[in-house]
Amino acid sequence: MIRFSIVIPVYNVEKYLRECIESVLSQSFVDYEIILVNDGSTDKSPEICEQYAKNNNRIKVIHKSNGGVSDSRNCGLLASIGEYIIFLDSDDYFTSECLSKIDNHINKYGRSDIIFASFMFYDEKSNSYYKKNNEYSVEELVEEGIDVLVNSVNKKTIQWVVFSSIFKRKLLIENKIIFENKVKAAEDLDFYLRAVLKAASFSSSNIYVCFYRVNRAGSATTNPDKNSLYCSLSIYKKWFDYFFKSALVLEDRDVLCKFFANAYISKISELLLIDKEERRDIVRYIYTNKEILRYSPEIKKKIKYYMINTFGVERGLSVFVVYYKIKGFGKLLELLKSSQVNKKVVK
Repeated sequence: MIRFSIVIPVYNVEKYLRECIESVLSQSFVDYEIILVNDGSTDKSPEICEQYAKNNNRIKVIHKSNGGVSDSRNCGLLASIGEYIIFLDSDDYFTSECLSKIDNHINKYGRSDIIFASFMFYDEKSNSYYKKNNEYSVEELVEEGIDVLVNSVNKKTIQWVVFSSIFKRKLLIENKIIFENKVKAAEDLDFYLRAVLKAASFSSSNIYVCFYRVNRAGSATTNPDKNSLYCSLSIYKKWFDYFFKSALVLEDRDVLCKFFANAYISKISELLLIDKEERRDIVRYIYTNKEILRYSPEIKKKIKYYMINTFGVERGLSVFVVYYKIKGFGKLLELLKSSQVNKKVVK
């Protein structure tokens, strides 16, 4: 059995694809396979995939009709034969010698179900590199999945994305953990959480697996739309509900529920970036589930909840943004107090 299967979904990324593939081929560690899943690309990406596969027998190419990144990752996962799965997006690229470092980590700490690693952000617009979260300490983890999640929130090592973790293929296949094809945003968060809750062993490392490209023109993350916003909100709400109803100790439940409440309320501001004619269904969804906003411990987010509850979703968000930007936090508090005198809910 080979050590790593590297699954790379490919869709119209001819500008970045060679850099991505070369970052894998340049690794000194060679016990791996690359699975390129062409998701119905209409540019030169399919030809680039075939060129590399022709010259390297470690590369497999799967051509399929367009079905989205989740469907592509699932195809690659099911076609893989490696002991461990690494997901790499085709506009990102591996750091130098990351495979050797991961292999050394496995040899030292054992074959954990999941290895938590790190990643660096690469801002294409400013041509700069940075990190957001604290590094993991290099140590074996013995906690259960819930402990891992709670500790990652408390220690600010939250990296709940699939491209900085290394998953044992057996864990995913035996537990039927795949990506939800209908989920077009936050799909990696959903996959990650299901995998962690099924895993029996963990280890962590401050190895930087890849450079994650942000502010790329044309990417989904720079062009919010109705479907992606709805998917993100529904995933945050799904896991808020899951932990809220779970039989956890109160302290752990609060940590996780507050995390997802904060993520939810932060995300709803993107509503104002979507065309007004497409907002209606999301506005209704946000208002119907507005009680999740009350769970946030942050004052700024609590104010956002009261604005929405008082003025309605769209107007409340607009008032919040305008007053916070122009008048500042103090004026926002004054407006909140005055609005509560004659409270009127505008749907």
